[in-house]
Amino acid sequence: FRIEAGGRGYSIASAAHDPTAYAHLGDDVVLSIERSSSSAEPGLAPARAILQRLRRRQLYKLVGDQILDSKANAEWSEAAIIKKVVELGEGEVQAEDVVAIKSTVTFGAPR
Repeated sequence: FRIEAGGRGYSIASAAHDPTAYAHLGDDVVLSIERSSSSAEPGLAPARAILQRLRRRQLYKLVGDQILDSKANAEWSEAAIIKKVVELGEGEVQAEDVVAIKSTVTFGAPR
């Protein structure tokens, strides 16, 4: 799936980093993914499945979040967090069920 802008072709991911291509990312991209055929664009199957879930309001669950102090944030990698959640899940949770996203909020202060 390519986005044409400024005489070049972009993937959706690369278009997000180019101002000219980014201007072409709109709702029509979502519709194009939904309408693409499995045989013509097999790589879009996961994206189509996610969009179908969202349209049916089968939304992902947020089980929880945690604010870490800077020391703990530095000590724990995303992979380590996922491993610990799976361990604490005692067989009920698989690694593919967990997403760990580390982010830093500075409230305008320099990093």
